[in-house]
Parts: sequence; structure tokens; C-alpha cells
Amino acid sequence: MTQSGYAFVVKEWKRGTPLESAKEIFRGAASDQVGSSGFTLHDAQGHSLTAIRRGVTFFTTEVQVRTPQGFKPLAIPAKSGSPA
Repeated sequence: MTQSGYAFVVKEWKRGTPLESAKEIFRGAASDQVGSSGFTLHDAQGHSLTAIRRGVTFFTTEVQVRTPQGFKPLAIPAKSGSPA
């Protein structure tokens, strides 16, 4: 938990498996004022995009998307808000 009481570790869990088997995919920082969360978007053609939203402060957010090489930050200004 962050110092503000939010979760900052994001894990990927597969439905039908034990919760303990969830794999950590992202870790924010305990000093973040808000937490981190993950989400996946799906389109009608079957494509999906997994992203992470990290609330560094109450006014700044980082958004990263999953690539084959790991999570990469989007070039979104930290104070612009985020899609999550």
C-alpha cells in the first residue's frame, strides 16, 4: 500500500486459477500519493491493449502500455489526465 493507503502493485490473474498464482506485472512506489491500476481494452476485431495507470500525485498520472518488450510509457503529459 502507498502511504496514502492505495495499492501500488498490479498483478495479472487468470480466471479460474488460484488468486495466489497471480503474477506481478507492475510496481509503482510506496511514496506515490495515489495507487496503480491495470486495465485491458478490447475492440470488435479481437485486438486488445493492456495498460497501467500510475497515480504519482493527486494531479499527475503516468500511463504505460504493454509491449512484447514490457511496459512502455505513453507520451502523455503527466497533468493531462488519463483514460482510466
